[in-house]
Order: sequence, then structure tokens, then C-alpha cells
Amino acid sequence: MIHHHRTLRLRWKPASEKALKVIELYARPDNPLFVPEIGSGEEYAIAGPMMKELAKWAFEGKIKSVVEGEDHAAQTIDLGSWQVIVRFGAARRNQVKTNVSPISKAMVVQLGENEFLLIGTLCHFTFKPMGANAGKAWQYLKVGEGRYENGIFKLLRILNGDETDWGGPHLGAVLVVLHVTLTTR
Repeated sequence: MIHHHRTLRLRWKPASEKALKVIELYARPDNPLFVPEIGSGEEYAIAGPMMKELAKWAFEGKIKSVVEGEDHAAQTIDLGSWQVIVRFGAARRNQVKTNVSPISKAMVVQLGENEFLLIGTLCHFTFKPMGANAGKAWQYLKVGEGRYENGIFKLLRILNGDETDWGGPHLGAVLVVLHVTLTTR
């Protein structure tokens, strides 16, 4: 399991374990690391306008990110009251097709106890209640796709049940920003 807390990486090339270890050496709680390999205009158009927010959230310790390893194994991110399981690869419903090379990435920004931003490509997010809510039924209150403009999240569309079935949203090859609100019952 690889966790890259307080490390911002928005576009990763297929990463070897060795490269990830070198990057880890530079990540410190008091000095968030930003590796600006933003190579595609499509990804920069989405990530660029939210750089100020990303830097602030990283400084506050609200960002956790993972990259697909060479073994393509799912990775878990602990968020206090919630746990997120990230599976890598292209997906349709509950069928995930493994990537040929490890190119997927995922970032979770915890905006509140039950409110998150999910950012990434070629991955699937599944939430699991933890702590006092462990084992409780849960659901999405709202999942919206959008982008940041002048520090404000602009909703482009609301995802429907078909897009969040099988535990959570699947992100394709184009970088996406989702605003997610959860609840337990």
C-alpha cells in the first residue's frame, strides 16, 4: 500500500516503485511537495485553475493521493470516519480492466467529515464507513462533476445512480473532479 500524504502530483508517468520512493523523500508535513508534471492541456485546463486551493488543502493535510503500482493492486485511503478503496483500470459497472502499464492516479480532498473531492483518471472509488459508523448502511447524497473557477466549485453535471452503482464512480482516461457528499443510515 502506497500513501503519498501531502504530495501533489496531478499527472504521473508510469511510475516505478523506485521513483515513488525518491519522491517520498521530499514530502514533509510542514512543506507540501508539488511535482508539476502537468503534460496534457486537457488536465491542465482542469487542474490549473485550482492550484491555489490544492496548495492550501495540501498545507492543511486534507489531501491524500495514490498512484497505481506495478502490481495494479487496489489501495486504501483512511479518512477518519470513512475509508476509500481505490481500484485501478478502465471499468464498466463492476468489471475492471487492468491497465497495461501503471498509469492511473487518484487524489481525495477531505473538505468535511462527509464531503470530499475525488480527482483522478482510470480508477474506481468505493467508500466504507469507519469508526462509530462502521458497518452502517451508507449512500451518496450527491455526486457532482465540475471544475474550480476563482476558488468556487462550478457544477457541470450531477451523476446519476447508474454512474455511482457498484460502490462508487468510475473515472475514465480524462482527468475529472467530483464533489461527493455521503451519509450513513
